[in-house]
Amino acid sequence: MEMGIKRDFEEVFGVGNVESVVYGNLLALMAEFQGIAAEELTREEIMHKDLEYPIIIGIFAKKPN
Repeated sequence: MEMGIKRDFEEVFGVGNVESVVYGNLLALMAEFQGIAAEELTREEIMHKDLEYPIIIGIFAKKPN
């Protein structure tokens, strides 16, 4: 998923002008939906970056020269 979005942005900004990063994971998302407090999960469970099910995909794109 991340690579597809990055590829879409590269069509506009050019290859090498786009960086992406993922945040979140399915466990943390489902815990929030179920009303489970963050204190009930370990730090590793919360901070794990799930590449298959990212919750947020951040994009940094530089304007081409």
